Amino acid sequence: MTGSITSQPHVPPETKGRTKTIAVAAAAWHLRALVRAAVENKRTKVVEASCLEDLRVIASRERIGLVILDADLTCDGTAMSYECLKRDLTFTDVPFIVLTNRAAPDETPSSGLYHPDRALHKHFSPFELLNIVYTLTGY
Repeated sequence: MTGSITSQPHVPPETKGRTKTIAVAAAAWHLRALVRAAVENKRTKVVEASCLEDLRVIASRERIGLVILDADLTCDGTAMSYECLKRDLTFTDVPFIVLTNRAAPDETPSSGLYHPDRALHKHFSPFELLNIVYTLTGY
């Protein structure tokens, strides 16, 4: 057996040699740090944003392949941050993982126009997050 139990899953040939930028947007620094520690490696760059404006600035400078978004961030005081971002052309085709406090992550409130690619309870296992990231990005 050549691999170990902790090795990364198979990397598709079309992604070999390329890096992916993943943005994590959360007001809490410890949540951003946890996501960075779980996801960042030599093929995955993690950028952090503490608010939606920071995320938009980052997206104007870099091509983001995935956004991990804290559901507690709001846009214009009340609207869901996820829905605000999906209306922005920069984020239209970008997959999202929404971190929520709700008991059932699939019950993330939305207006029905946009649904996140995945929802994950904030008390997640880093391995669970990593599995979802690999599923959505192939990295």
